[in-house]
Amino acid sequence: MAEISIRKATYKDLEGIYTVMQNTGHAAFYGNKSFQEVRAELTAKLFKEGVTVLIALDGENIVGYSIFGPYLQYATKKNLALDVEINGKQVDIRAYACSLGTGVLETQRGQGIGLALRLAADSEAKHQGFKGMVTDVDFWNQPSKRNQYKAGFVQVTKILDRRRKSGINTLWVKTF
Repeated sequence: MAEISIRKATYKDLEGIYTVMQNTGHAAFYGNKSFQEVRAELTAKLFKEGVTVLIALDGENIVGYSIFGPYLQYATKKNLALDVEINGKQVDIRAYACSLGTGVLETQRGQGIGLALRLAADSEAKHQGFKGMVTDVDFWNQPSKRNQYKAGFVQVTKILDRRRKSGINTLWVKTF
């Protein structure tokens, strides 16, 4: 892995985060608008109460990000399950965090940055008192699925999501 540092993002990092979002295709969730057009929306979504944004830096350059917040807030909005079956046991995930997005610049992929961000987000969520982490991954995204597995996540189900490339996501859960 490259010499990468990970830290919590600040408002000053917003444009760099959006640059990564544009590179990864995640800017499509914001209509592929310019940074100036989405600055207020990004600020409201990323720097509100309960949401944590981590960034990966190669020197001074932002090369990746990971965002998480309370699963209950996300699940209620999306009408998702509040418990899942893991290894034959029902697990209540209302007190879990939810990964709201991770992205790494295309030129930096394959170096372990995504996994490092995943593990840093898990560690920070645990530190904040969450009982575990929930994430969804595009059905076709094999590198991300491998990272979830390496980080200790278990795939629990598939969900329909029309906003995604495949229309199908896989839901993954990790208990701390």
